[in-house]
Amino acid sequence: LSLLMMIVASHVFAEIQIHSQFKGVLGPELQNIQDRFNLILSEQPTPYTDEIIRQFYQQSQEQILHALQPFGYFKPKIKSTLMSKGQEYWLTYQIDPGPLLRIHSLKIE
Repeated sequence: LSLLMMIVASHVFAEIQIHSQFKGVLGPELQNIQDRFNLILSEQPTPYTDEIIRQFYQQSQEQILHALQPFGYFKPKIKSTLMSKGQEYWLTYQIDPGPLLRIHSLKIE
C-alpha cells in the first residue's frame, strides 16, 4: 500500500520565503514531521540567510527520521531537493517510511 500526500507549507521571515513540501506520508506521521520541521526552523537565528537555510536543509533529513521513529519507522528512505530563486526557497521531501517495526514483547529487568 502506497501512501501519497503532498503538503505545502510556507514560512515568511524578513522577506525570505521558505516553502516545504512532504510527499509519501499521511496522518500523525506527517503531522509529527511538520511539527518537528516547524519547531527546528523556528529555532534558527533570524533574519534567515542563505547559509542558515542550507544548514537547516542539511539537517532536515535527520529530523524527519527522528519524527518517524515514535511510529515504528526506523529505516525511512528520504529524497530531498532544495531550490532557490532570489528570496524564495523550496524544500521538497519524498519520504518512503520503510518497514514498520513492531515490538512483540519487551522484558525489562
